Order: sequence, then C-alpha cells, then structure tokens
Amino acid sequence: MVSGPVCVHFATDMLHLPTRYERAQVQQFYYDMSRKLFGGYQSLAYNYGNIEMFTVYGNGGSSRLYLMPDRFRILEQNSGIKLEDFKARVEVTMTSAANIFAVSAFPFQTVRMTALTQPLLWEDATEFLAKKVCGLDEEDLESFKRPADAFSMNFTFLATQEEQCTFNLKIDAHREPRKNVSIEIEGNYATNIPADKIAQAAANVQATYDFIGQRVFTMLNRYDSPQP
Repeated sequence: MVSGPVCVHFATDMLHLPTRYERAQVQQFYYDMSRKLFGGYQSLAYNYGNIEMFTVYGNGGSSRLYLMPDRFRILEQNSGIKLEDFKARVEVTMTSAANIFAVSAFPFQTVRMTALTQPLLWEDATEFLAKKVCGLDEEDLESFKRPADAFSMNFTFLATQEEQCTFNLKIDAHREPRKNVSIEIEGNYATNIPADKIAQAAANVQATYDFIGQRVFTMLNRYDSPQP
C-alpha cells in the first residue's frame, strides 16, 4: 500500500447510568471544555433532550460532543485530528464529565473509526478487493452483466480470552474515488471503566486503531502485488 491508513473519522460512545443534566452543570462543563481543550467548542445547542457542543470547519469537517441521557459521544469527522490528540480529548472530556455530572463509572464503550488507504500497484481499488484479495476472476464478475460500482468485505470478530472486545469490520471500495480503500471498524468494550481510570478509554481507542494498522493493513498489503 502507498502508506499506512489515514483516519478521517473518529468517534467514541461512553455509556453510563441514565442521568439528568442540569443547565448549570452543562454551562460549567462547556466552560471547562473551553479551558482544557485546544479551541474548545464554538457552539452549544439543546435539541429534544440531547445537548450538543460543536465546531464546524471550513472544509465541512466538524468536532462534536453529544450529551445524551445514557452516554457521552465524542465525534471527529474530517477535522484533521490525529490519533494521539483524539485519545487526549477522550481522557480530558470524560474526566471532566465524570466530575461535573457525578458519573462514577462507564460500563460500556464503543469506538468507531474510518481510515483510508490505497493499493500501490492497482489503479482500481474495487478490482483490487474483488480480484486480488477475494480471488474472483473476470468471468465471475461478467456473470452480473454490468460493472460493480462497489465491493465490500464484512467481518465480525467476537471477544476472546486474550482480547475482551468485539470488532465489526467493513472493508470496501467504490468506483469514485477509484483508488481508495475504506476501512470502517467498530470496537465494543464491555469492561467497566471507573471514573478514576479514564486512561483505559484512551487505551481502547488505541487498541481499535491497532487492529486496523497492525492487522487489517498488514493483510491488505500482502495482496498488493502487480496485476496479472
């Protein structure tokens, strides 16, 4: 592959027991985020029981934080944030949230990422996945009597004794942009995270990224050989 995967989307949900967010607490939390996070969030909105803090960038990307009755959601989409900065944002945000809203623990966490990469020796990523990785030949594809505009591979990896998390993985490619392979992953972590051990939430983010970088990418790279 041309390079390691580049993440364009990060998100995590930190679930907790249902709680009511008082307006004074929300204002305190918003102020705390403006002090502790670089740039903070530019806007605060109340939407049908959910609370959203957000910044929208000129390129259409955004940084968002949702306060829902049973969870906090941190979402970075095309914001340019790096992995280490996202991990730091998770730690800072959840430490502050646990303190201000009196959340003692987070019993469940999900981590979602979307990463892009490109095969070095194939011009068409759809053909790379279909023909090279999955072994379909031209006759197989011609059976459909029309070209495929997308090709996807879906996997579920259940928790093991060594790794207590479940991964849902989707690898796909589309005709446009022609070279891109998209890797979407969701990690589900059912290990309770006490409020004083929020670093584990950042470690779960790292583990999800490592599944892409050390396993998915390695597998795809093994097939990136010259076209027949």
